[in-house]
Amino acid sequence: MVKTSNFSKDDLLSHPDILWERHVEGVVTNTVKFVQELPDSINQLIDKNTLLDIAVTCALLHDLGKLTFFFQDYIRSPEKGKSELSQHALLSALLTYWTVNKKVSEIAPEDPKFDILPFIAYMVVRSHHGNLDHFFKLKALSPNQCDLVKKQWDSINKEKLQSFWNLHELSIPLEQISKLINELPNSFKPGRKLLKYLSIKKDLDAYFLSNLLYSILLDADKSAVGLDALLDQIKKLSPTIIDEYRKKRGWNSASSEFDQLRNQAYYDAIKNININGGQQIFALSLPTGFGKTYTALSIALKLLNSRNLNRIIYCLPFTSIIDQNFEEIKNAIESTRGKNIDTSILLKHHYLSDIFFRTEKQEYDPLSSQLLMEGWNSLIVVTTFVQFFHTLIGYRNRTLKKFHRMANSIIILDEIQAIPFKYWKLFNEVIQSFSKYFNTYFLLVTATQPSIFPSKEKKDLVKIDHYFPKVDRVNLYLSEEFRDLEKYKKFILSHAKGKKRIIVVFNTIKSAQNFYQKIRNEFDNLYFLSSHVVPKKRLQILKEINQESSFFLVTTQVIEAGVNLDAEIIFRDFAPLDCINQIAGRCNRFSQQSKGEVYIANLVDENTNRFFANYVYDSSLLDLTHKILNKQMIPESEMLSLCQHYFEKISCFPQNESEILVESLHYLRYDNDDRAISTFQLIEQNYEKFDVFIELNEQAKSIWNEYLQLKEIRDFWKRHAKYLSLKNRFQNYIVSVSKKNLEKNPPPIVEDIYYVPFSQLEEYYDPEIGYKTTHSIAIW
Repeated sequence: MVKTSNFSKDDLLSHPDILWERHVEGVVTNTVKFVQELPDSINQLIDKNTLLDIAVTCALLHDLGKLTFFFQDYIRSPEKGKSELSQHALLSALLTYWTVNKKVSEIAPEDPKFDILPFIAYMVVRSHHGNLDHFFKLKALSPNQCDLVKKQWDSINKEKLQSFWNLHELSIPLEQISKLINELPNSFKPGRKLLKYLSIKKDLDAYFLSNLLYSILLDADKSAVGLDALLDQIKKLSPTIIDEYRKKRGWNSASSEFDQLRNQAYYDAIKNININGGQQIFALSLPTGFGKTYTALSIALKLLNSRNLNRIIYCLPFTSIIDQNFEEIKNAIESTRGKNIDTSILLKHHYLSDIFFRTEKQEYDPLSSQLLMEGWNSLIVVTTFVQFFHTLIGYRNRTLKKFHRMANSIIILDEIQAIPFKYWKLFNEVIQSFSKYFNTYFLLVTATQPSIFPSKEKKDLVKIDHYFPKVDRVNLYLSEEFRDLEKYKKFILSHAKGKKRIIVVFNTIKSAQNFYQKIRNEFDNLYFLSSHVVPKKRLQILKEINQESSFFLVTTQVIEAGVNLDAEIIFRDFAPLDCINQIAGRCNRFSQQSKGEVYIANLVDENTNRFFANYVYDSSLLDLTHKILNKQMIPESEMLSLCQHYFEKISCFPQNESEILVESLHYLRYDNDDRAISTFQLIEQNYEKFDVFIELNEQAKSIWNEYLQLKEIRDFWKRHAKYLSLKNRFQNYIVSVSKKNLEKNPPPIVEDIYYVPFSQLEEYYDPEIGYKTTHSIAIW
């Protein structure tokens, strides 16, 4: 995108340093590229040529409202401030609506799907500087909006506009547009056709069309402003790179029975993707410790090359395990290729990620790096479930920008059992349709495969009942109820005697902290983990534990799914069966010792006489788990059948939340409705939380001072760029604390954030157990 800073008074600007026509040209060029990259399977949703025509029209007209006198006056003199008249999205959207309406009436007037395209194009342009909203709110104009549009239209230089119109051969005459504007609101009534279509069709086509066009426009627009050029086509990696890495590590010549099983599972999975036909949803279900990360990546690389796909998106439920998996993938690729890889090949994307993007040719500044990272412009993206699912089922501008990037991809959903059962039906319907339209492959990875997809809807890459009965590394014991942590402590110490690697898992932060306080002077190599420990310290602790031959870890559920820990004995407060099975997977993972032991207790909060488990988990899942675990000792070899029975029962539970959200997707209820898409939360927040910056050490002091200095930078973009360079380091010293805990003993608020200075650290933060809680039901 060409930028300039020398303009005449007759030049029209889109941004302070960009000519309007050049910006529009850049957006159109990007739009054409993005549509052309879509797979031919998109024709099942909408004819690709028609999609290109509509998308280009949106690109051409999305900023037409910037041609008004009012916007041009504002962009040249921003100190005057914005006004209603200087806003441009509504006028641009109306012109887009009428232009697309004329186009589709000429293409296929009898096709009901074409009837909704004008409104979708209107909604996309109307919302390109905000989030998507409820279609009902957008389908009519107020008298004030009509007056506003008329004043804006009258202020546009029609001679220049006519030249633009002629250049791009826009079919609707400007005289007709003037007439339509004067006839508002009667000339804009899309609601009847839209409601008619939605009442006849019961699919998600309107939702996918809306999000696709919105995503393409957002990415094309922001890239035209923030990038000099789009990235070149990403180079593919060898499909055998993991095979080569396994050979290099000597894993193919395993001698132990356990390692031979691991190898057999790997080759079975690889063989089964090669014989597969048109299936696009795969399941990889293997016991913990079987190397599912490398197996999943190897499968994905082979699919990437054989099906000519664009990228691999590796999704994990928690940020606590992303760094671990990212490093494993990075090491495998670099050691095999014999050279470092750049961000265009492998990207880590979550809220703690460094804002940094580098290719072989250049290193990008923070603003451009943010655009490239948030647009998933990499061959392999390692990210969170939240990032992925809130893009797949979303309404926000920032997340939906990358919606179109998920086409022609392989999505690895690792630890799929972490998806709340209330969303199973929702994910089934959305993923089935998305995979069909967008040529996207899904790989569901877990040791405990939930019943989200019936067996006929997915391809199992290994025979589940072949491997699980052959591993018997752990015994699960159901222990008694404990109302006193002192008694629980004695129980743990008596059973853990002689053990070197011990983990104790609690359901709430408060109970974990209280237990730690009771034993903090009794053990060497004692560690504590919860979300009240700053992220930087959490990562440091996990690295230290993996290097220790002995440790005693007191923790909450943050270590459950996927964290690479291996204990001899584990004690856990009661939880749903899938959580119990996951924590059992942290015990004797590689079958290198006598049987591991996992003890499940029922801990009671003395203050309320409630089980701690009831603060955290759905009571129906807890009740079902109590019924299924009906004997005192259960060997690992029996856990598969118990988990299958558990998930079968869950699949019969009511799916009210899923049904409501599927309906909201169909009716384009994006926001401003108590059933809207905006109510979807993958990770449910049961109570309000606030961020607290912990000035833990000298490094944190320096970071805080940098944060304070941001306000001294007057230029918005320079200030934002500086913040992006600081963001990761800043977030590494932030903990999220419940409103109740803060109200009892709030630290000061400085620059709109709670702040614990180093001088007051003792009052609010314990270097070992994190933020000091004052309420008993803080979780995680």
